[in-house]
Amino acid sequence: MKRTAIAFFVLCFAWIATASAAEFSADMVMVVSGQKSSGKIFYKNTKANRQEIMGMISIYRHPVSYMLFPDTKQYVINDIEEQKKNNPMVDVDDYEQWFKKNNMKEVGRETIQGYTCIVYQGDMKISEDQPTMAMKLWYSTKLGYPIKSETSLPAPLSGKMTSTLENIKMSKQPDILFEIPSGYTQAKSMQEAMGMGGFPMPAGGEAGEMPSPEDMQEMMKSVQEMMKKAQGE
Repeated sequence: MKRTAIAFFVLCFAWIATASAAEFSADMVMVVSGQKSSGKIFYKNTKANRQEIMGMISIYRHPVSYMLFPDTKQYVINDIEEQKKNNPMVDVDDYEQWFKKNNMKEVGRETIQGYTCIVYQGDMKISEDQPTMAMKLWYSTKLGYPIKSETSLPAPLSGKMTSTLENIKMSKQPDILFEIPSGYTQAKSMQEAMGMGGFPMPAGGEAGEMPSPEDMQEMMKSVQEMMKKAQGE
């Protein structure tokens, strides 16, 4: 279940690395099943980027990523190489190759936020124990990063998840953004880091076990609650 929860969060936080992206910061708008949340992304290079949304902070610093929870002042560590084994969206080195490998087809071109984007579309399978999801990406070759993504959530979830970058600023990003802030301690689990229960754990389940439909629905409720909370901040 831990692996499933991490994979779901990686999906929520879009892409955590790309080889050719420019150094930039931007606002990030995410909509999950009608619930809207706003955040920030800071991209420095292939080894460091940071995203802040839904009351959480995700810091990628190869070869690991950190998920920080300001409410509890705790964080969890995820090994990127382990995540790559079960999630093709993690640590993309070459987008052109990634599109081909995952059978993403070019379906057009559109301009978003002043950037010309190549639009790719296809079906994405996060891991062998997860259902396939329809995905559409608006990729900017100038920025070297998807400016927009749209994913159809699989059953038992419903609706779509979209992520869009706005107010993009290409500029140097300070190193301190990619460090764990003082006062944070490492948690033993995602549940501990989140506080107040976090995601449900299947009784007797093993790490990476496919959650039941009821657990998936509870996960979605948890994400929606965090998004509502973020809206009120």
